[in-house]
This record gives sequence, structure tokens and C-alpha cells, in this order.
Amino acid sequence: MAHFSYSKDYQGFMDIVLDNPDRYLPIVQFLDKLVCQESELSQLERELIGAYVSLLNGCDFCYGVHEAIAKSLNADASILLALQTDVEKAAIEPKLKPVFLLAKKLTESPSKTVATDIQAMTNVGWSEKTAEDVIGVVSLFCFLNRLVDGFGIKGSKKYFAQMGEGFSQYDGYESFVSSQLASLK
Repeated sequence: MAHFSYSKDYQGFMDIVLDNPDRYLPIVQFLDKLVCQESELSQLERELIGAYVSLLNGCDFCYGVHEAIAKSLNADASILLALQTDVEKAAIEPKLKPVFLLAKKLTESPSKTVATDIQAMTNVGWSEKTAEDVIGVVSLFCFLNRLVDGFGIKGSKKYFAQMGEGFSQYDGYESFVSSQLASLK
């Protein structure tokens, strides 16, 4: 149940953006730059990081949306299940383990992040710029998790499926939201 009387019909983050684009559209643009633009990490890998962070934060809404988007990008559904227990033992590509370990630490105990966390990524072949990408994605998803939880947005399986299907028709978050804004005019 939404926490504000004016948001009682909100089904998701897009409703927050559409209701106040001057305030929230820059967040969508930032999300687009972090998740959809050029990086050593694929868009799918960055969606998985976002879903993982949301899982760690207990944000069912963001987890549901980004799990659906990851599936629309052909994610192996077992990856997120494997990450729920132990990153070290998860059946994921070894090169991704330090990525998800950094995401976990930044989410759960950010002040304990140290240079060796970044070095663990560069030791397996990622650039420092990619470690910066991980930091950006984790930080933004922590913010988004708190935003939708603060609004009281829960979502539904139907909504998550629609987001996954709808997103796959666009080339990023910004074009997806721009189309939604245009339909309101």
C-alpha cells in the first residue's frame, strides 16, 4: 500500500517519475547511463547486479522488476538463486565473483570497502573503470530501493512481467520513460 494519498494508484517507480519528471527524470537518465551505456560489463550483468543489490536490501519491487528485465535479456534464472546463498560458492563465471562480492560489500557494509576489493576485480581482468561502474550501479540501486520502499510501492508479478516485456522493446531506460511521458501529452 502506498504511503502517500497522492500515490495510492502508483504501481511502480515509473509512476513516481511520470508524476514528477522534473525531479525524477534525471535519475532515469543516470540509470540509463550506468546500466545501458558502454561498459566491459554487459547490460545483462549490470541488471543482475541491480537485482542482486535489491535482493540484499529486501526491496521486493526492484528485485521483481530487474529480475524480469534480466530474464528479458536472456538471463539464466539460476544465477540469482545461486547468489542468494553464497557468492563464493555460486555457480557463476569465476570472473564475476569479485564483481558480486564488491556489490555485496558496498550494499551491506560500504564503509568497509578497501582497495583490495577493487584489486580483486582487476586481478581477474576487469579494468578499474568497470569497478567504478559496479560502484555506480550499486549506489544507484540502493537509492532506488529506498525510494520505492519509502513510497510503499510493492508491484505485482503482472507488473514485473509487463516491465520486462516493455523494456525489451526500447534501447534503454531513458527511451522507455520518454515514450511513457510522450503518451501523457
